Amino acid sequence: MNDITKHIRKAADEIQLSENERAYLARVVKEYVAMKPLPASAPQSISITWFSFSWIHRPIVAALAFAFIFTGGVSFAAESALPGDVLYAIKKNVNESVKVALATDVTAQASVQIELAERRIAEASALAAEDRLDEATQESLATAFESHTESAKIIMEEIDAEDSSAAAEISSSFETRLRAREEILAQIRGRALNDVEERLARSIREASDSVATIRSRSEEKLAVSDSIGTALE
Repeated sequence: MNDITKHIRKAADEIQLSENERAYLARVVKEYVAMKPLPASAPQSISITWFSFSWIHRPIVAALAFAFIFTGGVSFAAESALPGDVLYAIKKNVNESVKVALATDVTAQASVQIELAERRIAEASALAAEDRLDEATQESLATAFESHTESAKIIMEEIDAEDSSAAAEISSSFETRLRAREEILAQIRGRALNDVEERLARSIREASDSVATIRSRSEEKLAVSDSIGTALE
């Protein structure tokens, strides 16, 4: 099995859609097929029963169907979706699952988790700006943010064990971006955060501090290594 097949299978195994999401996905594909039917020259052996969409319950076939949907622009449109929007499930369960599965080395894996953590903050900020950040949504986004941040930290620790310079660079960038996100969230309404918004702000602040610890440790290891190297010259 080649690499891309393995990654697709991994992504497919991790995709979990609710019954409502499966129904929505089936409808999207049906509408796409209606707009762009098979050309007359297409093999006639393709049975219409394929479109019963029982394949949505079979992960690897569903993953290939998702690739088909991507060409119709659904995946692209979902990228700007916010919690509560129709396409948000596609963004979270399809786009992001594939993105994670296709990250093939630790640096890429850390970058993806950092990106997803920032996405959850950006979504909360956008909803707050529109006065749509209710307590349940904020709690869900904060929990998702913490999960992505924890994954990123674990991967950065792995990187630090092999390459402190790379770990210092990644953690420093993540820390800076988290500090900036925290300030943006606090300034959206031009006032102190209310109880709902404070939940996410607290998570960001704690994440910034823990990432700063990783950065400091990596930088200390680099300093010691540099000192040893200078002494040996």
